[in-house]
Amino acid sequence: MITGKPHSFLATIGIAAIVVLSGCSNPIPEEQLDAEAIIVGAGISGLSAAVEMGRAGVDVLVIDMNSVPGGHAVMAGGFAVVDTPLQEAAGYTDSPDLAVSDWLKWTEDGDPYWTRFYAENSREMLYDWVIDLGVEWNRVAMGGFENSLPRFHFTEHGALDVVQALVRTVIGLPTVNFIWNKRVESILVDNSHVTGVEVMDVRTGETRTLRGEHIVIATGGFEGNLDKVLSNWIPDLPKPERLLICLLYTSDAADEGLGV
Repeated sequence: MITGKPHSFLATIGIAAIVVLSGCSNPIPEEQLDAEAIIVGAGISGLSAAVEMGRAGVDVLVIDMNSVPGGHAVMAGGFAVVDTPLQEAAGYTDSPDLAVSDWLKWTEDGDPYWTRFYAENSREMLYDWVIDLGVEWNRVAMGGFENSLPRFHFTEHGALDVVQALVRTVIGLPTVNFIWNKRVESILVDNSHVTGVEVMDVRTGETRTLRGEHIVIATGGFEGNLDKVLSNWIPDLPKPERLLICLLYTSDAADEGLGV
């Protein structure tokens, strides 16, 4: 059983973007488990969750449809972080209250609890945690219509630096393993408990079932699905006819179009 509090906000994103599920009332016999925890997606959230659980000694299996880790994050830029030394050094006075106010004014359906959780914890659980991985923040800039002051923090090569640090860390954890080129086709549910996933090899078409006591869905958002992107598009901006990235990073599981 997984216990304890995640130290990383990136891992918290993975575990709370999560479909979790333990077979609490009807646990799967240990000999039938492929891993104690299965993480779907080896992007920045999945890798962060794998690092935190691996450090705690959890037996983890990470699944991704690609041949390499990183997901969309290898092409991403900065991270929104609140009240950091970099902001202070640049002369900006930020606070969780100001960030929450900014973000809730902009969002249509943002959850106030998680908005405040992020604002109050992003410094420790993202900014400081990334530094502990050996990555240096080097600038802060404006980003997004929702910020009243610069909050987007960048490393030298963008989010790629964080992905590389996560990969270096996770490959040194003996209880974390990866399966590549596998796309999740469906989530397995038994008596209202998620017990595993059915995956398909994207090269051979072969399918198999993987079972775990805990399942973490760390597949990002719907940016790999053009229809869903357009349905949430800002009306006064030009609409794209196609996606420039993420064309292959889409899971058809449950027709949700979640980028894996």
